[in-house]
Amino acid sequence: MDFLLFLNEENVIVTARSDQADVVDDHLFSWNESEELEAFLQTLPVDSVIGVCLDFNDEVIKTDWHPKLLPWEKGSIEKRQSQKLYAEGAAFVHFVWNPHYRKNEQGREEQEARIASVTKTDFLTKFFNYVASQRLILKSIYSTTFLIEGLFAENIRKSLSISAKKAKQPMLLMFRESKFIFRQVLLNEGQVQLTRMIEVDRNIENDLAIIYAVIDEAALIIRYTYTQKLLEYNTPVALVYVDNDDASSELVLNLYREKVVLNSWDLDSLVLSACHYGQIVNQKNKSTPLVFRQVLANYIFNKKPKGFYQNSLTQKVNKLLQYKTLLTAFTAIVLSAGVYYSGMQWIDSQVLNESVTDLEFKKSQYLQEIQRIEQTIQMKFDAEDIKQIVDFSKKVIQSKSEKRLGFDLVAFSHQVLEAHPEIQLTKMQWKQVGTYDAMSLQVTLEGEIGPFKGVFKPTVANLDKFIADTKAFPNVKNVNLLQTPLELNLNKSFAMSLDHEIDHLPFSLSFEVDYVDSP
Repeated sequence: MDFLLFLNEENVIVTARSDQADVVDDHLFSWNESEELEAFLQTLPVDSVIGVCLDFNDEVIKTDWHPKLLPWEKGSIEKRQSQKLYAEGAAFVHFVWNPHYRKNEQGREEQEARIASVTKTDFLTKFFNYVASQRLILKSIYSTTFLIEGLFAENIRKSLSISAKKAKQPMLLMFRESKFIFRQVLLNEGQVQLTRMIEVDRNIENDLAIIYAVIDEAALIIRYTYTQKLLEYNTPVALVYVDNDDASSELVLNLYREKVVLNSWDLDSLVLSACHYGQIVNQKNKSTPLVFRQVLANYIFNKKPKGFYQNSLTQKVNKLLQYKTLLTAFTAIVLSAGVYYSGMQWIDSQVLNESVTDLEFKKSQYLQEIQRIEQTIQMKFDAEDIKQIVDFSKKVIQSKSEKRLGFDLVAFSHQVLEAHPEIQLTKMQWKQVGTYDAMSLQVTLEGEIGPFKGVFKPTVANLDKFIADTKAFPNVKNVNLLQTPLELNLNKSFAMSLDHEIDHLPFSLSFEVDYVDSP
């Protein structure tokens, strides 16, 4: 591997491998400097092998228990859990089965599994798309959290002479990355359970006060493991502290014994140790102290740990490199070189094919979205039809705004109602009827006609005259008698007249009035 790219929420740091020094040539770019980063990546040698190390605060590590399964049965659970996280917006997912077993309350055996994920972001997507477009061989994608797990097992444990048995103790690793920033990682059975970054108040200038604050955070994370039942209550938790300052290291260990260690813990068997960063990787040039990121880079360059997360490009590259390694063992150097060149061409073609496939997929999505929108709207007219409908509606609205109701109520009272004193109106109401472009006003009249002297014929004759005059009134149409002043059932009419004397008979009628042009 030639270059390592460390990615976090704020920036990208490019670290180059060097055989003459521990780690050299760090180049830092903020995510706002995407053009500068892309320009720098273009200067890297063609076919450079690179690795990416992710260090995001939103990386989630979840531990769960599943029924003990046969090896060929585990794939379905891994696939289902991974697909769920991808659907929820994860950019990377890694599922691993731990060699830990237990029996549940029903007596069934279960196996522990861990699943880690990193949330997808715009800058993360853009970064990997750009790497894929360049002639850079992306071999591995690492998780900083899980690199620490390997770093402890292979380097820290050995540098501090911690036995394999003691290394399985619940253990808190604390790394001082700067004056105010610390990293805490909780291990159990040598595996990561929790990880968190701590930034102490930058207004604190006294290093002693900073250390006190960090110890308080250590006590807090241990209490958290108890309350969340990650550890049994009062389970001893060992401490390994990494810093380049001997005085700070000694102070941390003393305060941990004083403020965190419980009386029930066995100090003789509990690991409480500290070391320098350079001590972890057996630094050759000790004149310049190393920092946390450089230790990780040294570990990756020298120990070559297996990549953690995968994407389509790393999968294809690793398959090709494995194929190349096998061929190299059985073929001549020239043939191997030819295979390597062909392999690079194959990677390029795969990247291009993947890009084309991605574009075709996006095109298909856009077409499906257009079809969905059209079906939702249920479009029945083209643009010209819609324009004509809008113009017609405007004309209708304009014509209605320029018209008035063609019914003069005052004239109707003088010319019709006063001409028929036997008519007494009790109620008058109106409402709009018809379509918007042929709207009219419907008027309903309710009243009584009289005097009724026991003979229906004169009463009906007077009502007929009133109806005739109403029909003759200007702009009136569709006159309908809704209620007649007599019962068509003669028996009922006769009985009614015997019960009591009736002076007036009720009636009701309706008619319509159109709108007319305004003068």
